[in-house]
Amino acid sequence: LGPLDPFRRELFTGLGCAVENLVQAAAAAGQRARVVLLPDPGRPAHVARLTWESGAVDASLSEQIGRRHVNRGPYDGRPIAPAQLQRLSAVEDSGLARLVLVEAPSPAGRRFADETIEATRMINEDREMSEASERWMRYAWRDIQAHRDGLTLAAAGMPPLLRAVATALPSVSPATVKSSWLQGTEEALATSPVYGLLVVGALDDRRGQLARGDKRIVGVMVESH
Repeated sequence: LGPLDPFRRELFTGLGCAVENLVQAAAAAGQRARVVLLPDPGRPAHVARLTWESGAVDASLSEQIGRRHVNRGPYDGRPIAPAQLQRLSAVEDSGLARLVLVEAPSPAGRRFADETIEATRMINEDREMSEASERWMRYAWRDIQAHRDGLTLAAAGMPPLLRAVATALPSVSPATVKSSWLQGTEEALATSPVYGLLVVGALDDRRGQLARGDKRIVGVMVESH
């Protein structure tokens, strides 16, 4: 993502999610996965080594992988039950990344929402950052088929019929994408009762970024379980 993500945190968080999906898939097959992050200091691209062994393992979370889908649309505004918040807070702490839950109406929650919206506006107004992001947008059907990567309207929070119509049209303009992104961010923040922040020790903490991905995917599956 270039200037939009100079520390490549999105890349390594995504790889951490992939590692955790492998761990859960192994559990579904009756295998316990052992994970070593960044096993070879001389090869920074080697992010994890996984080995498997037979044994009793809890596979309950693996069943949630196919049931959980995020569409980036607004939430329904219902409060989250204390028991659900407890389950999220109890997600295993690796010591590399920690989950911080912030209630939206609290002073910290309002500050987080305000600064997130302001950051979104700043990205939209920054030409270099916007262009780096726009290179990954695949909205028209022909672009989706040609590139097979990037973000599509499936992750835009649109109703299915509207999404199908929009995909059949020519690519939308960058200005429309920016406006929709800002509006979607505002709606998501306004309708969420609690914000979850995954915090690592430093911006370039590779182990923390990978562990953040592990914690993110497990937290999502616990919440949907």
